[in-house]
Amino acid sequence: MNVRVKPETEAWLRAEVAKGHFGSVEEAVETIVLAHQAAALDVAVDDHTWAKPLIDEALAALERGEGSTLADVVARLKDRIAARR
Repeated sequence: MNVRVKPETEAWLRAEVAKGHFGSVEEAVETIVLAHQAAALDVAVDDHTWAKPLIDEALAALERGEGSTLADVVARLKDRIAARR
C-alpha cells in the first residue's frame, strides 16, 4: 500500500528514523497506527467504574435537596446572558 503524507509529516517521520526511534518509515507508521488503535480500544472498553463515586455523590446531593431543576438552570443562564448585553 502506498500512503501519501504532507511533506512536513514525511520529514518528521524520516527524522524519527534517523534518531533511531524506528527502524524505517514503515515501522514508524505501523507503530503509530497500532498505538492509535490501542488507545481507541481502551476508550471503547472503559467500563466507567471511575464515575460511580461521582454519580453516587450527585445522587446523594439530589436526595438532600441540593439540586436545581432544569427550569432554574435555564433561568439563571438567561439572566447571565441578559446581563452581558
